[in-house]
Amino acid sequence: MTQRFCSSSWGFGMTAALVACVVALAGCSSSTSPPAATSTSTTSPTSSSTTTASTGCGSHKADSYSRAALSDSPIAYFRLDESSGPTMCDSSASANNGTYVSGVHFGVPGAIAGDSAVAAVSPSSGVGTGGPGSGLTGDHSFTLEAWFRSTGTVQDQSLVNMGEAGEGNIAGLSTWTSDTGNGTSSQLALDLYVGVANASSLPIWNTRTVGVNLWDGRWHYLAITYSAAADKVTGYVDGHDLGALTPVTAINLSASQIRVGYWIDTAVNQDVTGDLDEVAVYPTALSPARIQAHFLASGRSLTSTSG
Repeated sequence: MTQRFCSSSWGFGMTAALVACVVALAGCSSSTSPPAATSTSTTSPTSSSTTTASTGCGSHKADSYSRAALSDSPIAYFRLDESSGPTMCDSSASANNGTYVSGVHFGVPGAIAGDSAVAAVSPSSGVGTGGPGSGLTGDHSFTLEAWFRSTGTVQDQSLVNMGEAGEGNIAGLSTWTSDTGNGTSSQLALDLYVGVANASSLPIWNTRTVGVNLWDGRWHYLAITYSAAADKVTGYVDGHDLGALTPVTAINLSASQIRVGYWIDTAVNQDVTGDLDEVAVYPTALSPARIQAHFLASGRSLTSTSG
């Protein structure tokens, strides 16, 4: 498996293969953000045209889903329903608006009825960067949340993450198709930038255990919570609790902006290729009841496989 940790401050010996990783991925611990968005806009995920840039934020419609999300006080909430870039609006009280990368497609039918989303099509550079930062550092509780739709043409995609390069210093919500872990092709993972030869120390859940295939071209609700007090992470898909796990790697978040749709490098986690919607970060571990309330606020039922 490709190494996840390519920093010079390793706590274990480097084999020849690991040295090769360092050479091949020189600079992979850089926190360079993707390029700013152009004024390209679209109403379909496959074509684009030139339009004027967004004039500001604050005009997002209120619906049952956004009310449920905002009632839990996110520190960042990107509805991704702009008609154009470059501004990626933060609907949370923080109002830390971000910037879309170039090539994002706008106006895609979203996960929430009557609302729109964005699409990142191949070759993708991700979706955008929220600023100025998450404000979460050290061993801090959090929840990462997003809606995602893809056919799995790109493996191991990062939906949202925060932190800087270093083992346990990044926390990311990722969907995997091929990485090691539980050996399935539909996996939800809390990626902690772990520098081991396999993913066994990462919290990974098989979504097929609750009948969900993340790569079926339908919208799916994904969330991961971390309770610092309990030292437990819990995965959720479409409102289903996938179980709590203890992270082997200590979580020690470093300050950073919030990355939407891309990882700090592409050694393992690739830029999103697909549709993304309703991305949020919370400074607490939301309860199973609140996670379920968010999913149900979308108008779906727990027995559905989203859509």
